[in-house]
Amino acid sequence: MAIKTKHSLPRRLEAVMVRLCRGVRLNKTQAVKLPYLVDVLATRHLGKAITEGRHEAWDHGVVTKQAWRHLDRCETGDSVFRLKTVRHSEEKRVELLPAAKGLD
Repeated sequence: MAIKTKHSLPRRLEAVMVRLCRGVRLNKTQAVKLPYLVDVLATRHLGKAITEGRHEAWDHGVVTKQAWRHLDRCETGDSVFRLKTVRHSEEKRVELLPAAKGLD
């Protein structure tokens, strides 16, 4: 289980992000935008949002603020995610650490 700190994600948002990252190579931008789309679909089909995230409209689209802040500051031991720099690119990939097992 992840260690909870002041930068920890809400439990449901963390579970959604873990599920989205399993078996898929997401970059940071995708990882912070997809929870919003999950909530859009959940609201349409279930009648309520499921991620417990706060979504904000930024210049380049809607972002889940807690996810951005968490990934921006995640460090080993503080998160089940790790950002990995892509060689010869400004892109950063989101990777799951072994601590993520069983969270989705």
